[in-house]
Amino acid sequence: MKKYFSPKQYGSEISVFIGVNTKIINKFEGRRPMKRTSLIFAVFAFCILFSGSVLGQKCTLDDSSMVATFAGVNGQPPYSITSDGAGPYSTLKGRGTTSQVMFQICNGSYDFTIDLTSSSRTVKVLLQGGTAPSSFLNFDRVASVPVTVDSNDFATFCGGRNGDGSIILDTPNTTTADNYAGCGEDSDGYYFVRRNVVLQLTSGRSLRFQDSPYDGGTLGAGTSYIKVYHPTSSTWTLSVENTPAAVNPICGTNGSCAAQIYQPNHGPAYVQFGTLGRFEISLTSSRVYP
Repeated sequence: MKKYFSPKQYGSEISVFIGVNTKIINKFEGRRPMKRTSLIFAVFAFCILFSGSVLGQKCTLDDSSMVATFAGVNGQPPYSITSDGAGPYSTLKGRGTTSQVMFQICNGSYDFTIDLTSSSRTVKVLLQGGTAPSSFLNFDRVASVPVTVDSNDFATFCGGRNGDGSIILDTPNTTTADNYAGCGEDSDGYYFVRRNVVLQLTSGRSLRFQDSPYDGGTLGAGTSYIKVYHPTSSTWTLSVENTPAAVNPICGTNGSCAAQIYQPNHGPAYVQFGTLGRFEISLTSSRVYP
């Protein structure tokens, strides 16, 4: 998962552009100096061309119209990941406080992120030792999940249909779709897609449900996946998949299993597994995602 469009990517594109124009300017070396008016015009034209090219490469696909509403407040049971009691989360930019709630499309990750690092708000996480704040949550590849209803598009994403016409479930399909952990169906007959999530806590600590194969990490292996429901083109629900102890022996109990990771100063990582209560996050967007 990627957090933001890397400044290095912008930098490399700009440096290539400057390099090309530097070569063009160097062709004038050894010739008679340009007149002042011609020089001013050349600089003016260069500035227009430069700004136009940079703006032409600017991606505008990131979706900052997202609104996230958590069930529960201040880490109170039965929910383990809740709001801070100040209402839904959305992108806000103001004096002294900034929050970004968005689908990251431009960097190719399709992640849903809540970034509160420059905000007075936090998300509350109920752990066994008490409630901890989180200022950054990264839900993996939510925007690439198709509408999760019994349709040909969703069946193709899940890997096709069985001989009886039912959708293939619990089988990864990375050959023709962005489906690394399989589709599922809950006890009420609603379909979902499995993904992972990482929550940054405090002092080098984080909380992880499963791993994304695009990260190359294994610290969350064996823990619970999250479920992504996408019932309509502009709504989603994110919740944790309760895993029976027979399937998930790491935590040893029936329920959701997560990895709490402590990695001070980017050194060795210490991992502790434990059960958490359920959580539910509802998302809406002003855009359409079929």
